[in-house]
Amino acid sequence: MKKKNILIFSIVLLLAISFWMGWEIYSRSTQQLLWGYRPLVLFLSSSVVLMIWRWRKVLSHLNWDHPLCWATISGVLLGIGFPGDIGFSPFLLVAFIPLFRMEQLIRQSADKPQRSKVFNYSFQAFIIWNILSTYWLANASLAAGIFTILANSALMSLTMVLWHQARISMPKFSIFPFIVFWLFFEYFHFRWDLAWPWLTLGNGLAEWPSIIQWYDHTGVLGGSLWILLINWYLFKGISNFSRKENWKTDLIYFALILFVPIIVSIIQFNRSFDSSKSIEVLAVQPNYEPHYQKRQVSTVIQMSHIIELVASKITEKTEFIVLPEASLGYFELGGLENYPQIRRFRDLQEQFPNLKVIGGFSIFKDLGSQKIEGPFIRERESDGQKIYYEVYNAALQISPGTLETPLYKKSKLVPGPEFFPFSRFLGFLKPLVQKLGGTTASFGTQKDRAVFENNSARIAPVICYESVFGEYLTRYTKKGAQAIFIMTNDGWWDNTAGYKQHAAFANIRAIENRRPVIRAASTGISCFIDVKGKSYNRTSYNKPAAIISKVYLNDSITFYLKWGDMLGRLAMFISVLFLLNLFVKGALPEKQ
Repeated sequence: MKKKNILIFSIVLLLAISFWMGWEIYSRSTQQLLWGYRPLVLFLSSSVVLMIWRWRKVLSHLNWDHPLCWATISGVLLGIGFPGDIGFSPFLLVAFIPLFRMEQLIRQSADKPQRSKVFNYSFQAFIIWNILSTYWLANASLAAGIFTILANSALMSLTMVLWHQARISMPKFSIFPFIVFWLFFEYFHFRWDLAWPWLTLGNGLAEWPSIIQWYDHTGVLGGSLWILLINWYLFKGISNFSRKENWKTDLIYFALILFVPIIVSIIQFNRSFDSSKSIEVLAVQPNYEPHYQKRQVSTVIQMSHIIELVASKITEKTEFIVLPEASLGYFELGGLENYPQIRRFRDLQEQFPNLKVIGGFSIFKDLGSQKIEGPFIRERESDGQKIYYEVYNAALQISPGTLETPLYKKSKLVPGPEFFPFSRFLGFLKPLVQKLGGTTASFGTQKDRAVFENNSARIAPVICYESVFGEYLTRYTKKGAQAIFIMTNDGWWDNTAGYKQHAAFANIRAIENRRPVIRAASTGISCFIDVKGKSYNRTSYNKPAAIISKVYLNDSITFYLKWGDMLGRLAMFISVLFLLNLFVKGALPEKQ
């Protein structure tokens, strides 16, 4: 009876907190104020209420060695081990051990596969991880944040279900099926319409560049593999030790897998990557919050502010200015030179004749009044007739001595805000998507990556979300890019973990490509990153700034540049074989 009263009190208290946070979010929206950490409190309190209600019978006789306890511990370790608010990455090296114990307990409790149990308990772990690490998505869109957290947790749980089935059908393969299923899941998440590779396990080591120099061979999926192997051999060693079986071999494997890559990486981190060619780059952080503030400040004032920031740091040797994503206005592609913002940069180039400006701009292109259909086509009324046009989230290069402005269209778009996923099949949902703040007409994209060439360097113009996709980014460097300019707008998430994670992931792109990265954020973290993934001259959130540095270019070709996500492709192939095996064994009568 006492336990029951405690559970009822907990539910009432957490419901009160949930309603309070919901009201806070609504109230602040009406006042045009940002939400900060309120979505985190809302999601955690709501999820705990649902957990208590869902597992009320289990909680009445719960002990520590129970699947629910282990799943919860795993979720917490994954959440606080991922970069962001706490972000102590070593927790990731033990975070899957409770999940392995959870699956072991369920498997030992019955002769037949317990798929629903494994899914439910795994979902408990993964939703905690997703909430703790990506709650900030709700600051951009509450509905999209909830959907992403739920869907991603379900997909992660599916890998545990498949492994559980494989452990019973193919016990001799041990951890191997789980590793390939997980790597396939992460690889798949780079490539479909709902691409969301943010919680790729290897990203969890982004703030420790000194121990992940080998990413220039494996990419971020190599980090995922490393984390999973460490977790498994430590779990196996502990399990065998408790049963007084041969545990020394497992711990030897654990030590080798843990320390050999770290030692190799530290040696590599301390070697020099000399380059004879350098450029001086100035990155601008104007610091305009995109929800409300940016729309309320005129482009004239924004432009003057940017010029002031540039003037405070520019020198005769400065060769590039980097501006954030969607820095200024909304331009028509055919008449760029007529806009005063462009002319201001032209005036600046008269003072500094070797200066190039690369920045993110919103561009539209009119296509006339003749009806055109396609995923990028939009329409508007003008003088009583329909005009068809396309919109691009684009990067431009403004060079002195020429009116030509090379254009790159952002092509890895954010599902929902920038394009409508599975539009062919889900067209009936378009009115709902528009109500929730998404778009049913995609931003225009381009098939191939573009490199901005000039008399100083070959530059990869990377826009925001694109910087999360490792193999995608190699398509710039394969075309000869010597440096990576990331133009982003990280103010959508308020001062939370989101912008910190996004900045940290750029360290990995620098290592994978062995290219310097210059990051210009509207607000958040603007910085320089060397080819070893070490960032410097970092700005602070909610502070306007201009940072300048000499950047050393690089032309070397890494193993990862040549082969990309080879681990992901291999995992996909082996996963298909395992899935076929499971299907055949499930379809055959038990005796056969």
